Amino acid sequence: MCTCPEDVGGVGYVSERGSGCGDPNSRSRYLIIVHKVDRLARNRFDDVTINLALKQAGVTLVSVTENIDETPSGLLLHGIMSSIAEFYSRNLATEVVKGMNQKAKNGGTIGLAPIGYCNVRRIVNGREERAVEVDEERAPLIRWAFEQYATGEWTLRGLLAELTARGLTTRPGPNRPSRPVTLSRFNNLLRSVYYIGQISYRGAVYEGRHQALIDRATFEEVQRVLESHNAITGLKQRTHNHYLKGTVFCGECHSRLSLMYVTNRYGTRYPYFFCLGKQSGRTQCSQPVIRIDRVEEKVEEEYRKVQMAPEFAGTVRSFVQAAIEQQRAEAEAVAQKQLLRRERLQNEREKLLQAHYAEAIPIQLLKKEQGRIQRELDEVERLLAASQLEVEKIEENLARTLKLLSDCRRAYREADSKTKRLFNQAFFDWIRIDEDYTTEAQLAEPFRTLKGQELAKVMASAGATGPKTAVYHRARLRPAADWGLETANPPLISLGMGFSDVGLVRVRGLEPPRPCGHMALNHACLPISAHPLR
Repeated sequence: MCTCPEDVGGVGYVSERGSGCGDPNSRSRYLIIVHKVDRLARNRFDDVTINLALKQAGVTLVSVTENIDETPSGLLLHGIMSSIAEFYSRNLATEVVKGMNQKAKNGGTIGLAPIGYCNVRRIVNGREERAVEVDEERAPLIRWAFEQYATGEWTLRGLLAELTARGLTTRPGPNRPSRPVTLSRFNNLLRSVYYIGQISYRGAVYEGRHQALIDRATFEEVQRVLESHNAITGLKQRTHNHYLKGTVFCGECHSRLSLMYVTNRYGTRYPYFFCLGKQSGRTQCSQPVIRIDRVEEKVEEEYRKVQMAPEFAGTVRSFVQAAIEQQRAEAEAVAQKQLLRRERLQNEREKLLQAHYAEAIPIQLLKKEQGRIQRELDEVERLLAASQLEVEKIEENLARTLKLLSDCRRAYREADSKTKRLFNQAFFDWIRIDEDYTTEAQLAEPFRTLKGQELAKVMASAGATGPKTAVYHRARLRPAADWGLETANPPLISLGMGFSDVGLVRVRGLEPPRPCGHMALNHACLPISAHPLR
């Protein structure tokens, strides 16, 4: 008999006879020796699967500390020990999660603290205490990083390069040296609420016991800057930054325009926009570089086109407010009806239970009726939630947007570069510019709807009849110019029938608001509440 030298996880292999251990051609009877059954598997399913495979292979399992064998009593003991092992493993996992949840609720740090802090151990009154302290070497660099990125003048790569040059590294471990911080880790660092004194664990946020490095105002400003530079807006800061990057596109191939500087022999630098599609070879574009000062002028002219006459802005506000008031009245009527329906269903459920207690109805009928009542109650709650209108907030956001539209050209012209970038993100999906500086722009919502021809048509068709009957009188139209609109606006989605979204109702009935919190006119979305210009 030979014993294999390998011993992995407390499992040994023994061959009673044959040419050698593990010989597939040997007809020997093999034994697998384990210290305990829980070293072989930690749940019943794995244990049964492993033992079935061993039995099919003609291998016998032997435990050093437990009396298991092929007898009925041995198999029973094996099953019991396997179940105990599964219980121990699952109970241990539950207790660990419970302990970590409680630690997070008490403000303790889960795992290693991020860069800028140190995990320390102290002996207090003969007991070991673990705490988190500020890393005096790295904490000033972290504070500086948040303060600088909040200005909006740095790129992630540029700021990280500067921090690395100043000496920011990860903390060394027992078996690993300190290293430069990676870009992805630096991005996560700027988003971590740990630096404002909070603990984030399993989706919940708790107040931590550690010292905050950053004040909340700076942290929120950093988050806003990060969002303004994310991939959705297409505004990724690179070596050369400009407030129009991410907004202007090539008029020929529709690729993004990027920034370059050309230096003449006297050392004077001239900025230009060039087509990324042409530069990378992805398109057959032939558009040459274009001057940035001319592009800036053309973009400012687009704001002149967007600007809305104050009289028309007042008309739009009155029209939308009338529609909101009308829908609020209808929603209140629906809510009252649903409240009565909920009271009736609750009474019906109570009577059903009383009948069951009196043994007047069988359990199957009770379950069926309870399911029906619960489904109707869920529908009632959905309709009640949909009828809750935030009219004041909608009107406030509408007024703010229309005020901005009435004087957007002057506000844009007088703004700094950082604010101009936010203007461009809020007002435009894209602006395309040809080599002869001809521009074509697509407005973002809600400005696309507020400046669209369809809104003017609906308002013109309403006349004195109000918004309720507007969709039925489209024959009485007035020219768009009468409403202060430009004729060069891009085509819009069809407005359809009725009003929709937050506080408004489609003709097919009441429905809950969309989670984005937008307001729309007849299927054309007006995201008035979520703009960076608020």
